[in-house]
Amino acid sequence: MNDLPSEKIEEHKQVTTLRMSWNCKNDELSYNISMEINEKKEYTKREVLSAASRIYDPLGYLTPFIIRAKTLIQELWQRGLRWEDPLPHDLKTTWTRWIIEWKEIENVQIPRCLIKIPMKNIIRLELHGFSDASERAYGGAVYIKMIDVEGRGAIKLVVAKSKVAPLKSVTLPRLELVAALVTAKLISHVKQVIDLNMDRICCWSDSQITLCWIRNAARTWKPFVKNRVESIHELVKPEDWRYCPTKDNPADIITRGTTLRKLKDNRLWWNGPKWLHDESQWPKERLHRTVTKEIQNIIEEERRSTVIMMNVNVTIPPIFEVEKFGNFEKVLRLTAYCNRFVSNCKTLPERRRLRELTSEEMITAEKYWLKIVQRNEFHDEIQILQNGRPLPKENRLKTLDPFLDEDGFLRVGGRLRLSDLDYEMKYPIILPKKHHVVNLIIDRAHSNTLHAGNNQTLTTLRQNFWILNGRAAVKGVLRNCVICKKQETRPFEQKMADLPKMRTSETFPFENTGLDFIGPLHIDREDGCTKVYICLFTCMVTRSIHLELLSDLSAERFIQAFNRFGSRRGYPRIIQSDNFSTFKMADRQLKNLFSRPSVDKVQRTMIRHRIEWKFITERALFATKLYRLNASGL
Repeated sequence: MNDLPSEKIEEHKQVTTLRMSWNCKNDELSYNISMEINEKKEYTKREVLSAASRIYDPLGYLTPFIIRAKTLIQELWQRGLRWEDPLPHDLKTTWTRWIIEWKEIENVQIPRCLIKIPMKNIIRLELHGFSDASERAYGGAVYIKMIDVEGRGAIKLVVAKSKVAPLKSVTLPRLELVAALVTAKLISHVKQVIDLNMDRICCWSDSQITLCWIRNAARTWKPFVKNRVESIHELVKPEDWRYCPTKDNPADIITRGTTLRKLKDNRLWWNGPKWLHDESQWPKERLHRTVTKEIQNIIEEERRSTVIMMNVNVTIPPIFEVEKFGNFEKVLRLTAYCNRFVSNCKTLPERRRLRELTSEEMITAEKYWLKIVQRNEFHDEIQILQNGRPLPKENRLKTLDPFLDEDGFLRVGGRLRLSDLDYEMKYPIILPKKHHVVNLIIDRAHSNTLHAGNNQTLTTLRQNFWILNGRAAVKGVLRNCVICKKQETRPFEQKMADLPKMRTSETFPFENTGLDFIGPLHIDREDGCTKVYICLFTCMVTRSIHLELLSDLSAERFIQAFNRFGSRRGYPRIIQSDNFSTFKMADRQLKNLFSRPSVDKVQRTMIRHRIEWKFITERALFATKLYRLNASGL
């Protein structure tokens, strides 16, 4: 602001947003929040929460004062008050006192500018974070330290954050560790936002137990401490943590709480401890002398026990016999209900889940069975990968480049890491070929694809799973699908009798002849359109054909055609044709041909040439298949 021309700055100009005001002339921030004060009023939980939520303090400058309201709200929940219930006398007194103290907010003026020294004169920048915890709250504060070319220094509060302690009982050392994690996150965020090169980052804690945990390897401790120490190490180096006496710890003001009157004049809160300006006056490290037996016992309680791993095949027993089920969805629903029952037994009655199953519960149930299958079938491979060793060359999974994901599932590696595919498709879960759960998964995929074939079912499965020898496994399941059997099974085929002798004996062409008619065919003549027919003679042995054109189906025309056929090919010894019943379904003229007078006339011709005319069995059209195929081909 000092670098701006005076004409750019308006006199007494106030800019307000979200109940925070900025005085452009003095370059100061203030809070523009009014609270209704009535000592005789009966406040309710709703009014307390509404009033507390009106305070907008994004940088946490008023955290030591606001934490008192947070702990009061937590107390309201612990006592089970409803929204419209009046506050008990003791809580009303506490709340009224807090509201009255809020009037002091008008006197709180916070300089907006953190770095008043020109950047060209600054030779050193440091970030210092302080953390602390109590049984009611925990939090942290971050300060920036600037040193100019003349060696003068300035320290300003940048940001602070507080949280109430969880209702679940947590030991004070663990809360101190959580406060250290909050401070580490704050200091990492400040470094990223300010975007200046920091010459030093230092974090302070008054808990010797927390410092001992942080300065050792994370794997040394049990899961709660291990996970938080790992997160702290990712944000702040272990060697950047130092011990700070409680009386000089600004974060201690957060956990104890204070009034606005005391807070606005508290130099420790706004500028940090005095000794922070001179590094030679920093507290000396004497942890090895001051660690008491009690502290040592607490440290050892969180130390992870050393376990000797033995290669023993251990199978995970399922909660019920899955072999009794033939539908995977039923298995998942039963498993989800079992998990819900166990969860409800550990939950308060009013928080129990009694409605329909959720998709999250079904996914958890499916993961349960997949983990059982893998632990029982790939136990040795999982043990090897957990120990950080590669699989032997002869191992059945070696070519799949397997790895263990965050949930402990064995997945296919491969070269699709840069692909845009979903994680499940890039790294499918590995499953064995022979397992009842795997068969149920295949059957589900087969049903979801509307009973598709082997290839489509296998393709659908490989979007999420990689089954060893998957094609054979899919074929084995689909082979037993009842619905597919009903759809694909061919009807019973009767075994045909031996071919007749006249079709298999070596004879002269057309010695055994099949007879059939084709038509009527319509042809155009000069006198108009007329009908004609074709008489088809087929050799029963060579399948040769002879065609004769008939103007109608009278006996005279047939005998003429038959004589032409006999004169050309020789008269046959046996003629076979449809029986009389078949010709009843034929054309009216065809009926006339085989009427009794016509038949007698034709029969006399057959006798004259010593020809035997045979008719097939009624409705046995397969007997004429040989020459009917020739007719259809024409």
